[in-house]
Amino acid sequence: MDTRGQAPIPAPTGAATMTRDCLDPWTYAEITAAGNIRPCCKFLPLAKLDEAEDVGSVRNNEKFRALREGLLSGKLDPICQECHFRKSVPTATLNRKVTAAARRAGETDLLRPLPITFFRIDINENCNLRCDYCAVSSPTYKGVEMSDAIFERAVGLLGEIDAKAGVHVNGHGETTFHPQWMKMCRAIVGRGFRPRIITNMAKNYTDEEVELLSQFAEIQISLDSDDNELMRKVRKAVRVEHVFETIGRIRAAAKRGKRKPPTINLSVGVYDPSIWTLERFADTMIRLGVTMVDLWPLVEFPHQKLVRSLDRLDAAQKERVREILASVSRKLDLAGVLHDFLGDFHALAPKPNYPRKAVGLAYAYTARYLAGVPDLLARPWRALRPAPAAIVEAAPPQNRK
Repeated sequence: MDTRGQAPIPAPTGAATMTRDCLDPWTYAEITAAGNIRPCCKFLPLAKLDEAEDVGSVRNNEKFRALREGLLSGKLDPICQECHFRKSVPTATLNRKVTAAARRAGETDLLRPLPITFFRIDINENCNLRCDYCAVSSPTYKGVEMSDAIFERAVGLLGEIDAKAGVHVNGHGETTFHPQWMKMCRAIVGRGFRPRIITNMAKNYTDEEVELLSQFAEIQISLDSDDNELMRKVRKAVRVEHVFETIGRIRAAAKRGKRKPPTINLSVGVYDPSIWTLERFADTMIRLGVTMVDLWPLVEFPHQKLVRSLDRLDAAQKERVREILASVSRKLDLAGVLHDFLGDFHALAPKPNYPRKAVGLAYAYTARYLAGVPDLLARPWRALRPAPAAIVEAAPPQNRK
């Protein structure tokens, strides 16, 4: 197939015209704990690290190119069809995005890899929790801890990546439970990168660990509700207030070190029953001063028993879900908290009728000024709880750029 000249790849006759809004196979690379290379966090490995003379050539093999062609044409692999992170869009939309990105990179072959913007090293695929809905809780799941040898090979590829690229150290498990996680992350910091991490933050962290986390660029916390009882039931070994207190310790460590604290983001699973606590949780997110919230829909596994997808709700319940999601979106908008409804979840999610960021930030800062709110979000978590609801809702995150 001729892909030169930045020509979009049309969907073949009779094929689906929809695809996923996904640039990951072009701009993302993930090194698994076992030393394989994935095109995204869900897809199967398409190469091995020991085959990679450089990060560019290995991502241009036939398997990577076939995946990209499938996305551009709408001939999706079953894994892509079931993805709950990337929205469904017309193939023409993705073709335009890839064409524009290729043009910026000076590339004419739409199936070739583009410069990496997101590089992920799966330090640990084992987890300290057993969330009811997670693949890690499946009886057939086998987590792997990355060895020193594989890590050294993976971190050696950082020299080929732009210094502005995001370097992520999550591995589908809990990174901070790897016995060598601090040594590994310090090696990344030593190469001039501020790592990013997804963590359940359920661990009792030492001061030394908190100090290292305070040097990260971003900490995304996986937490579905501020209901402690619900989280202990669904996720096991989670104390919600402990998570919030650890956030405060990390920010305090950054302040002592006179450096910008990591942005605090949330990854929020939305399912039955967490949906019924989401409005209150949105208020808590605002009090915590989070920068961004990703809300994702549940994909069910055979082993789960305590939760269910929103698709299983009846019509009346789904209507209530729409009201809750609209309310949550308004709250976050008005507080200037960026947020996104991932995957095909947006069918239930609200569509704002105003410019989300501009109006939200303007309202939030104006309300903050009129209310005379001092450094509200710098206070300890326990001190935040009695704050008047109207003021708390309006207060923007301190750490927003």
